[in-house]
Amino acid sequence: MIRMLAAVLWLAWLPAAAGQLIEVTEGVTTPIALSTTDLNRIRMAGGERLRKAWARKSQAEIQSDADTGQIVIRPLVDMPFTLHVQTARDATYSLLVTPRRIPGETVFLRDPAAIQRETVVGDRVQPYVARLKQWMRRIALGGLPSGAAHETVIGVAVPWGTNLSLRVVERYVSERIDAELVQVTNTGMDTRQLDERALAEQDAAIAAVAILSPYSLEPGRSADAILVRRAHR
Repeated sequence: MIRMLAAVLWLAWLPAAAGQLIEVTEGVTTPIALSTTDLNRIRMAGGERLRKAWARKSQAEIQSDADTGQIVIRPLVDMPFTLHVQTARDATYSLLVTPRRIPGETVFLRDPAAIQRETVVGDRVQPYVARLKQWMRRIALGGLPSGAAHETVIGVAVPWGTNLSLRVVERYVSERIDAELVQVTNTGMDTRQLDERALAEQDAAIAAVAILSPYSLEPGRSADAILVRRAHR
């Protein structure tokens, strides 16, 4: 069960890389800029998947990526137009797209109201896996999980498997769950592909892992990850 959680609690790549972070609200049209010369990607910042997106066919080429839960889009016009996106929980957001001759990038959508609704649900009443997922989403977005105490840690990098090191950056502690925000660094000479299961297997006390960004590490580069070291049902 513990090893399976590493796969179940995968979180989508969050805006540690270049991109727009846009706050959205249902019923409100939010402006964004998209490249007309390159592909753009739209995804939810909290890890929720986008199910579909639509606009007039003459205005944009749109493709939904079911594997990653993101939308790939390229505007076909120079004038602003409205794009609608829908999440897996049926939340629908309207975006006023301004096409521009800029490099393509990833647009991360963040709904503060949805995050607040998750917090109101509370830590104790949720099912086990749902509670862990909520914790990890909150940490990934820079928030404080319900009922948790937080401390910033000046950690020392320690070896973590083959040609990797791990350094604790933040620690979150509650009655039921302990978690850490860590930095994983490629100390080898070759590019490494990170894997949640492989990271979890380095310590039997780890209950779940979520790699935030990126999954492919060049030598000397680092990625953020969340480790849950204790979780009581």
